[in-house]
Amino acid sequence: MPYGLILNVAVVVVFIIAFIKAEDMKPRIILAAVMALIILLPRIVHMAPTSWMWWVHYIGKVVFGLCCIVYIKWSGMAY
Repeated sequence: MPYGLILNVAVVVVFIIAFIKAEDMKPRIILAAVMALIILLPRIVHMAPTSWMWWVHYIGKVVFGLCCIVYIKWSGMAY
């Protein structure tokens, strides 16, 4: 099973919901900048799956997704 693909799709879906829910421009810019960094970092820096940089990127992606979920929860969209 492609767990990396499932994680990427989940993070993108949660990001889109949080981006739409953000009312001001500042949170939208922050969300978009972090998402762009998550998407572009593997293309800019070659990361082998055994390197520490790959693990930092992977954990950062998970943390970003969780932070988007918390943002959605605190903004009152979810119960």
